Amino acid sequence: MAARGETIPEVDRDAQYPEGIRTSRELTMLMENLTGWTWRFWPFRIPFDFRMFVILWVAVVSSLSIPALYVAALRLTSDASLAMAAAWVYGLSWAATGDFIGSYTFQCLALPLIFWSFACFCVSLEPEGGARRGWALASGILMALALASWHVTRFYLAAFFAAAAWAARPVAGGPRPALRESLAVLVACCMAAGLALPVLRETRFAASPAMIFGCALLAALWQGPRAAGAVALAGAVLFLGLGQGSVEDSAYGHTYRLFWDKLKFLLVKPADPASLDPDGRLLWVGPFNSPGAGFLVFNFVPLVFIALPRLALGIQGLFRRGDGTPAAGGARTSGPAGWALADGMLVLTAVGTAAMTRIAPFAAFFLPLAAVRLRFAAGSRLRLAVLLGLAALAAVEGLVSSKPYSRLNPFMYLTALLMPVEDRPMVSLADERAVLKWLKERAAGRPVLAHFGLSGPILAYCGTPVLLNPKGESASSRSKSRAFLAALYGSEDGFRRFCAGRGAAFFVYGTGYILDESQDGARYSSGGMRLSADSAAVKFHFYPERLKGFRLVYQNPDFRIFSVDSSTGTSGASSPRPLSGGLPGDPVYDIDRFSPVASPDGTLSLDVGGVIRRMSARRAELFKARLMARMGQREAAFEAYGRAFAAWPAPGTAQDELERLSGRPVPIDAAGVRR
Repeated sequence: MAARGETIPEVDRDAQYPEGIRTSRELTMLMENLTGWTWRFWPFRIPFDFRMFVILWVAVVSSLSIPALYVAALRLTSDASLAMAAAWVYGLSWAATGDFIGSYTFQCLALPLIFWSFACFCVSLEPEGGARRGWALASGILMALALASWHVTRFYLAAFFAAAAWAARPVAGGPRPALRESLAVLVACCMAAGLALPVLRETRFAASPAMIFGCALLAALWQGPRAAGAVALAGAVLFLGLGQGSVEDSAYGHTYRLFWDKLKFLLVKPADPASLDPDGRLLWVGPFNSPGAGFLVFNFVPLVFIALPRLALGIQGLFRRGDGTPAAGGARTSGPAGWALADGMLVLTAVGTAAMTRIAPFAAFFLPLAAVRLRFAAGSRLRLAVLLGLAALAAVEGLVSSKPYSRLNPFMYLTALLMPVEDRPMVSLADERAVLKWLKERAAGRPVLAHFGLSGPILAYCGTPVLLNPKGESASSRSKSRAFLAALYGSEDGFRRFCAGRGAAFFVYGTGYILDESQDGARYSSGGMRLSADSAAVKFHFYPERLKGFRLVYQNPDFRIFSVDSSTGTSGASSPRPLSGGLPGDPVYDIDRFSPVASPDGTLSLDVGGVIRRMSARRAELFKARLMARMGQREAAFEAYGRAFAAWPAPGTAQDELERLSGRPVPIDAAGVRR
């Protein structure tokens, strides 16, 4: 919309039908507006479509973090070669690039703004010079923009204040006045942003815990502990007097509760989802999961080796001579505060990464920066050796990042040994695109109910309103998502009321609602893993002909689309609707393949794990069959196709491939055996 010059509505009812979502108050729109404005006002001819432009825009903007690291490292080390080597290692590392490839997330813009703010802050710690205040102002403005571009920025800001408090401790020769003045400018800019920007005013950011902490820290630096205590007390009174607690709970309560649950359960999800807070349970998925050993190895090996020179010099006692003067390692004039900031942020982001994978890009930035806290004598051979080592590390990182999943990547084999067995069903991109195509052609702009992970693409590509919005910062979105999951795994009448009360014309059902028994699945997020034989989800999956008020109009192996008859009452007087003819069948919807066991209490037990294993075996055999066919080994290909159909029949594309290979029709019976 921004690229076309259209006005973005203040209340977008299509993005969260029917009540709407307040775009400027509940969403951080800066990145989307900047992307659209860049396309619209770019002065040169662009020889590709908007989609490719967005991909390149993200690549360029997210890469701006690399010169930010160089500037910060150069200021702290006063060694251009060392700073450049650190920037190369960071820029080529998978941890710094993996989150941004083919993605459009707000951190693509926010992280460069955050890292440039940090770099400018480091430069502003110059003990002398009139430009120092200009750098401090630049740091504050960039932080204000980052706050307007990503909700997570406020938590980074709180961590930055904590690192600044560490850096401000009494150190001989430390530039505390410079730190104090730069911090005052930063706090002032953030306060101004909190009062001026609608998305920050909505959550009263100026009275948030992060800003109260920042103001108290600033008071401590100017007037001492008593002043800090007075400011903290005044902030607490303001927090309570304004009712800020309820505002924080509405906007970020799910985040605070997630933090508490992670501490409570030592970063490991409990087997019983009901023991988690409902809001925190919705958030504790995907990038908010605690990283496993495989993730850490894949992202930080070999990047972690950049810390070896500093670690080795520290162990050998070469950072200081016996007389206490700096030797091979140490800091320059602005070192005590600048290096303490970098070290503090590394520690905090490392702890954050251990708690959730989303923090990994922060740790990837501060690790190379803190690692080059080195100082060498002029002409030192040790310096040359370190530079050559960093160059080699950058080359290895570049090879790993350019071919992350190559069989020639030794770190892939190490990662594979550490990764848990995948127990989630795989969703076909082709099936997802087929659903989008059907809705675009036949939904006629009527509201669609779908999982919030799919609602974004539906809104973007199908031109239809969606009921669920994926922004967790919106309390109404979280409440609606919880109600949706409760209705889906509840009774059919309850789900019908949910759809009718919110005007849904279509419901997109995903097989993952039944098949995904992992702790990232919808069943876990709903608060209970048990299935009821009479639940709406079971009927949508296995018995669509029994549904009242819903009619199956499209299906593929991963999704079904139901039209919603809002005129059907909840009394059950309406008769079941017959299935539409001509829909392709798929064994994933055949309950007999799940070995169902119904308990007297109404609980339905399904062998979902067995089904997923057979489907995985089919995918593996199909891969072998296609490989053998390309190599001209027809008999081996036939055998692999046979094993694939025996594991899980599901004819379709694979059967077409087999028929082309054999040159004649190859019928497959119900058991998946080639007749």
